[in-house]
Amino acid sequence: KIVLAVCLLVLQWQTFGMHTLEAADHNIINSTHILNVGWITAPWAGLLGNLMFAYAGLKGISHSRNLIPIITWANVTELEETRIRSFAMAFGIPVLREQSGEQFQILRHVGSSFGWGRYDDGLLSKIENASSVGSSFSYKYFYHLGADHFRGLYKFPAVVMEEAKSFVNDIRNQCQGPLAGVHVRRGDKLWEFDQFSEWSHDAAYVSRALRVLETLWGRPPCVALVTDDPDWART
Repeated sequence: KIVLAVCLLVLQWQTFGMHTLEAADHNIINSTHILNVGWITAPWAGLLGNLMFAYAGLKGISHSRNLIPIITWANVTELEETRIRSFAMAFGIPVLREQSGEQFQILRHVGSSFGWGRYDDGLLSKIENASSVGSSFSYKYFYHLGADHFRGLYKFPAVVMEEAKSFVNDIRNQCQGPLAGVHVRRGDKLWEFDQFSEWSHDAAYVSRALRVLETLWGRPPCVALVTDDPDWART
């Protein structure tokens, strides 16, 4: 039931964006100002969570480098473009693809030297105007902007918020004490096991993490577990 509810939220978000796709082309910003200041963009891959994280990283890096973050892209499939536009529309973020032409051509691709989830303190010095920047999904590139900045930016449509609140409140009503969410993703991520070992996937890691929360909160957490492998999670 939990997995189905999460899938429903993602589907509603995608549907909202697709139904209002045309409006994204009218969300125009001053391209002359952007060209004068300088700009960077990001690789726009994946679904909602990946796109939110990528844009957060782009916002943080652009702030640190005094450049303007924009959403533009090259060499993507029709489905990927639909997802990018849906994401931008859902959160009121302007896109520049239709008006970019040669002016907003991506000249270089820059990314972390240390791989997924790792912060590269040398990345900022490599970034120049017209770069596509991969922030490797490290929060350290944007945490200096503060949580309130992104709470203000990422406001979901009312229909999604109502469904999400109902979903979470139903779980809270069954709990005694603080609630901890655990995401056990295995189906498409098992290839990472050899790289991360127990750090990423082993049940012992989840148990240790929950014990840390118990120490911090002074009592055992109530756990809501979301997974694509219920049999493994039950064991």
